[in-house]
Amino acid sequence: MREIDLNEKMNLPFKDPKQPLAMIIQNAAMTGDLRVYDPDVEYAYECKHAMPLTTVKGIGRSIDSTTIIDPVLLTETTAVVVNEFSPERVLKYRIYEEWYFDEATSTRKIRIAAIAPIMEVRNAAGDVIGQAAMYWIRYEDIRPVLANYMVRALQTDVKFLSWADVFDARLFSSYITYESNVFERTIASYSTGVDAHLESDRVQNELFNQEHDVWSY
Repeated sequence: MREIDLNEKMNLPFKDPKQPLAMIIQNAAMTGDLRVYDPDVEYAYECKHAMPLTTVKGIGRSIDSTTIIDPVLLTETTAVVVNEFSPERVLKYRIYEEWYFDEATSTRKIRIAAIAPIMEVRNAAGDVIGQAAMYWIRYEDIRPVLANYMVRALQTDVKFLSWADVFDARLFSSYITYESNVFERTIASYSTGVDAHLESDRVQNELFNQEHDVWSY
């Protein structure tokens, strides 16, 4: 498992104000063109429990009330304000990958299996209290959607790249947050700060060494 932090410079195209990736995904999910899965079940990344469309449409949506004072009559009225989903609240993307080694070619291969947008969580007062996955999506389901949208402001020699190209070619900065283990522990559950980054690097190096060990000469 790895995460793409949208605050990192290389990942800024994900937050393109004219066409953020989060809005592309959410629009496809709300129309029913893209099936998404409940993030609050065990092994959610396996995408086995579909999320109802009504729940999808309610993500990031809230209803507030505000008081309006008439400047002439000085009377007060209450107006209802509907806050729709804002892509700016999406801070990260979590990726579930399957790693395997092809002994015939002595190469490590990685396949993206599922993706989850991670958005900030707010309480009733509107204060940010944490982060949580919006939903999980099978990569094979979302790839056709991603292939239909070009990426803006991506610093590469290739002029036109789709979002599918970005994920297929790993044109983003990310870090490992979890590797399969008997205790199902994430790196964050036992390391924080610099230690967490060092542990992420350790896992990355270990996977590299495993690839090196299967090379044939």
